Amino acid sequence: MQRTAIVWDPAFSDFDGGYGPPGFEGMPPTRSFDQPDTVDRAYEMAKNSENPDRYLWLEPDSAGAEELACQHSVDYIERVRALSEGDGGDAGFLAYTPPGGFETLAKATGSALAGIRATLSGTVRNAFAFARPGGHHAMPDMGMGNAVFAHLATALTIVRSEFEIPRVAILDWDVHHGNGTEARFLSDPETLFISVHQDRCFPKNTGGIEVRGEGEGLGANINIPLPPGAGHGAYLDTISEVVVPAFERFQPDLILISNGVDGNGTDPLGRMMCHSGTYRAMTDAIVEAADRLCDGRLVVCHEGGYSAQVAPWCILAVIEGLAACDPRPLDQMSLWIAANAGHETKDHEQQVIAAAAELAGQVPTPS
Repeated sequence: MQRTAIVWDPAFSDFDGGYGPPGFEGMPPTRSFDQPDTVDRAYEMAKNSENPDRYLWLEPDSAGAEELACQHSVDYIERVRALSEGDGGDAGFLAYTPPGGFETLAKATGSALAGIRATLSGTVRNAFAFARPGGHHAMPDMGMGNAVFAHLATALTIVRSEFEIPRVAILDWDVHHGNGTEARFLSDPETLFISVHQDRCFPKNTGGIEVRGEGEGLGANINIPLPPGAGHGAYLDTISEVVVPAFERFQPDLILISNGVDGNGTDPLGRMMCHSGTYRAMTDAIVEAADRLCDGRLVVCHEGGYSAQVAPWCILAVIEGLAACDPRPLDQMSLWIAANAGHETKDHEQQVIAAAAELAGQVPTPS
């Protein structure tokens, strides 16, 4: 049995997410929502699970400056390094870099790189990279929304020079639009990017369904801006009616997932109604598609998720889905979320899914 690689470094626990917006009338600001509790708990649960033989634990190397330059400008990389060597600060818009944080950021990119390399080399069946902080908002010359470096986009660019993987499909199910990843591959006909996110949540001016790619990449970009309140049914219908058919037309050699679990029903930065069972079911569907389309080559890179009560269970559900572990009963908070009304796909949600399904039928096929 081929195992699932889990890429982890203790530095991911130490990264300081900084503070949120300042208070008023002299009140101190609150801590950032990006704290290590979620990944720490998920790591411990996976490490102490009843399925240790299914996992291969890997430690990442740090991505070097030349590797980071595959996605980011040299000036920006040096600006982040200067913040790290000084007192810290914002690398763009809500992308705090703490003192000494550069090495952790480089290791987060390295974790995505290690997971993809292990999978493409056949060392493992698939992989999960604990990259913290996430990277799907990062732009070439600025950070955004906790993302300083674009881990997945950078890693993909690097491995394409090392392995024969012409066509790559990226699925981003973070509750926020993966604008940084989209910008990197918008004109690339060999990279299919699909983002399932809450409509106009963050960034509020990106992620519209009308953005379908540019130039030669037209048709290889699908945004699915689900209305706030979408639950288990809408997410699973999106996977079955849009994502899998798009993959089948595109015929990828590798599938990547940006795993934001901030679509869970208790997350402070989203207004969706997913639970751990939703993430397990979505993972199972993509694993099955990967088995049919690209010999199981699937790598998951963690992004957001800020509820210490539910996010760890959602992360664990994804990891166990990759490793084909028996599904576990829902955790207590996920049971509460699942018991709420509104999980069936509603008419206004189905309208968005149907419109996106039309776009899936126009994805470019291999030449």
